[in-house]
Amino acid sequence: MAATGAEVAAVGAALSCCFKCCCSQFEQYVVEADKYVSDLQSEVSKLSAMGRDVQSRVAARARPPVSGMGSVDNWLKRSAAIDKEAKRVSDDYAAMCLPRLNFWSRYSIGRRASRKLHKARQLVQQRESLEDALAASSSMTRSRGRYEAVQERQIETMVVGMDPYLNQALRHIDGDEVGVIGICGMGGVGKTTLLRKILGEFLPGKERNKDFHKVIWAVVYKKSTATVDAMDNDIARLQNDIARELGLPPLGKMPADDDDCSKQVLQQRAQPIHEYLSTRNFLLLLDDLWSPLELKSIGIPDLNSTCGGGVSRLKHKVVLTSRSEAVCGQMKAAPGLIDVQCLNDDDAWSLFEFNATKQTIESHTAIGRLARQVMSECQGLPLALNTIGRALSTKSGDPKPWKEAYEKLRNARHSEITGMEKDSAAMLHRIKISYDYLPSQMVKDCFLSCSLWPEDCYIEKAKLIECWLGLGFIAGSFGIDDDMDIGMNIITSLNEAHLLDPADDDSTKVRMHDMIRAMSLWISSDCGETRNKWLVKAGIGIKTEQRVAEQWHKSSPDTERVSLMENLMEGLPAELPRRERLKVLMLQRNSSLQVVPGSFLLCAPLLTYLDLSNTIIKEVPAEIGELHDLQYLNLSESYIEKLPTELSSLTQLRHLLMSATRVLGSIPFGILSKLGRLEILDMFESKYSSWGGDGNDTLARIDEFDVRETFLKWLGITLSSVEALQQLARRRIFSTRRLCLKRISSPPSLHLLPSGLSELLGDLDMLESLQEFLVMNCTSLQQVIIDGGSDGDRSSSSSGYCLPALESLQLLSLNKLEQIQFQRMAAGDFFPRLRSLKIINCQKLRNVNWALYLPHLLQLELQFCGAMETLIDDTANEIVQDDHTFPLLKMLTIHSLKRLTSLCSSRSINFPALEVVSITQCSKLTQLGIRPQGKLREIRGGEEWWRGLQWEEASIQEQLQPFFRFLGR
Repeated sequence: MAATGAEVAAVGAALSCCFKCCCSQFEQYVVEADKYVSDLQSEVSKLSAMGRDVQSRVAARARPPVSGMGSVDNWLKRSAAIDKEAKRVSDDYAAMCLPRLNFWSRYSIGRRASRKLHKARQLVQQRESLEDALAASSSMTRSRGRYEAVQERQIETMVVGMDPYLNQALRHIDGDEVGVIGICGMGGVGKTTLLRKILGEFLPGKERNKDFHKVIWAVVYKKSTATVDAMDNDIARLQNDIARELGLPPLGKMPADDDDCSKQVLQQRAQPIHEYLSTRNFLLLLDDLWSPLELKSIGIPDLNSTCGGGVSRLKHKVVLTSRSEAVCGQMKAAPGLIDVQCLNDDDAWSLFEFNATKQTIESHTAIGRLARQVMSECQGLPLALNTIGRALSTKSGDPKPWKEAYEKLRNARHSEITGMEKDSAAMLHRIKISYDYLPSQMVKDCFLSCSLWPEDCYIEKAKLIECWLGLGFIAGSFGIDDDMDIGMNIITSLNEAHLLDPADDDSTKVRMHDMIRAMSLWISSDCGETRNKWLVKAGIGIKTEQRVAEQWHKSSPDTERVSLMENLMEGLPAELPRRERLKVLMLQRNSSLQVVPGSFLLCAPLLTYLDLSNTIIKEVPAEIGELHDLQYLNLSESYIEKLPTELSSLTQLRHLLMSATRVLGSIPFGILSKLGRLEILDMFESKYSSWGGDGNDTLARIDEFDVRETFLKWLGITLSSVEALQQLARRRIFSTRRLCLKRISSPPSLHLLPSGLSELLGDLDMLESLQEFLVMNCTSLQQVIIDGGSDGDRSSSSSGYCLPALESLQLLSLNKLEQIQFQRMAAGDFFPRLRSLKIINCQKLRNVNWALYLPHLLQLELQFCGAMETLIDDTANEIVQDDHTFPLLKMLTIHSLKRLTSLCSSRSINFPALEVVSITQCSKLTQLGIRPQGKLREIRGGEEWWRGLQWEEASIQEQLQPFFRFLGR
């Protein structure tokens, strides 16, 4: 029968509707593919956390299995399956290289992710239905099962180096002084392992089991967001976990992630937990805390009321792990903070040998040596020792894979080690969580840039911030002071997150653990997807031009950064493939590099950052003028003799650094005035110091900056005349941060009053910004008196008669200087922030009495002061206090003080914060005058000098002997 017109129209309408629906769905999958993948990853992460919780509770169930556990096993199998499927979706999505995804591939990814997301959400919702089966076991059975699980895990994985930390934690748990014990450390260092060992001490069968009615283990859910709603939902989940551990009835239906879990609801859910724990002794073990958590909101009773000798005799304790020291501090765990460090060599070898197996290591004579080298590259990180050791455990009899593994570890190519491709990615992902939780992209960018330095390298904080400024990470709308403060805050946050480590004996430096560096380079390569996006071959011994060319050829057209710093390069190839996307080139600290060919620079025409510092290059090629995008140029500590006129073409240049250029004698007039965007110019301790003061109109002068449209934010400069100093001081457009005065004529006695100094400089504004001050080779100066003056003298000048920002002061080769004296004002008032004092080759200087009053002095260095018999002469008139104390001094360095007999003429000096003492070539110093103190770590000196020291008490020598380190003569 033929269809009627109405039927045909109906069919057509239906087909049209279906077509529109399909098109709409197609468009949705294409447009929202990114969101579907991201939501899937988030949901599966949540599901995985639930799965781990369920598995731990299944492991703790009674034997034989409780009836009804079939549904649990089924749920776990389906969860594991969706986890694998989601990982394939994520891997496919990453492999397709997002910028090149076409419509069909985006549609396919979006459609698959959408369907997996639906299944994952169903499993999350079904989690509550498993509660009856999981709750069937008694709390005692759960404790026994958990104990067995802990024992099984410790048998499966060897644990070393944890006993000192365990004993420290148990002391805090046993005592009444600390309620919250914090365990912090970098990812993979063994924090969770330590927490398991603590748990094992309190489970059935252990002597400590009777100390608490309840021992509760809970894992904090990881959230990549820190919104109020997300945190409240995390608290609700944690409440559920704790309630189940306590055997309490269900607290009610869990709110969905997109629902608002109000404070009132949380308080109602917390009430049963609070009532139960308030009448019992309990130990709560919280694993993996990423942000501060209000314990009261979970239902945990107040800890303070039960510690420190309160009326209640109940014991309430919380032990938590976190990668962040800041989080531990915010949880009030500072008094009980346990900082877990990487393993020492002996423990690291034991762990590595266990995983790689002794049989494999002894299967070939060469493998034993290579195994030690591989172990060393793991830098004592247990996660790496376990992962890499297991991967190499099957490589017996043949040293080749071991040698390849070592080379790849040295070059941070962990994922390429045969047999551990997947394990390496998993290991780096675990460490990467610390990176993911950094507070902003700016902080993440700053962190990643640290991997451009060589492995095991100590990086000066100032150099690091200088680099971040040059790369544009923290420069912009901020003032230079704010930028520097932001840089220091970033370093602090990276230290607290255990992504950077402070140097052992130098508070001005940090270092990056090798595994953290490997993780950073892996992230920089798009998590292994884009090889050599950053080509980092720093500190690997590259010497010849051929080797440089070989490394350059390993880069690709997509390479953005190249670091060849701290090698042995003697030259650079003239002809190399162009790298149009290369923005950053770091060649510093190549102490044999003499020439940079101009054609080499033209291989990277779009450079924005070029570092040639600490090389021996004598000239900058004229081709530098072709790098029109260059914003950062560092020539510090090089041997350049003059600047090329082509430098004036760099109109985008913001940072020009030429400190310690000790042979730079020529800067043609007009170059600096044409650098219209220049913000930072540093010529501190440079040979170039005349600045037009010699009447030469062909060379750069201070007034050259007057024609600039923008002003310098930061200036470091070297001056050799009073006239140039006066010109500089009268120009308020400069913010002078580093000032070096050399060979300046002065009267033998320099008496500095507020009015006199103000008259000399025009005013005292210049003093406010000065951070580093160096005076050298002033041959006529015999005495310096800094006089606060009378009230009238002060009022007649600027009120700021001090150096409020000065942190470093150096006095070099002042051969006639005998005395520095303060009158009518304290040294601490004139130098309120001074941290470092170096006095070198001041042969007639008799003491440094005034340094005793510097409240923030951290480093004191004295060298070649031939007349100095004592550091502090307490018979002098300027000593006005009985308490001889350097309150914050950490490092004391004394070298070649030939007449030095004591640190203080008649009494001992207190060094409450002293950490490192270095005394060399001071043969007449026979009494040290330093007693063992809490922070002392090293005493460095000659062995003969140490043996010749005289002691007031023999016990002092015995106590100090472990701190002594031999430094030669």
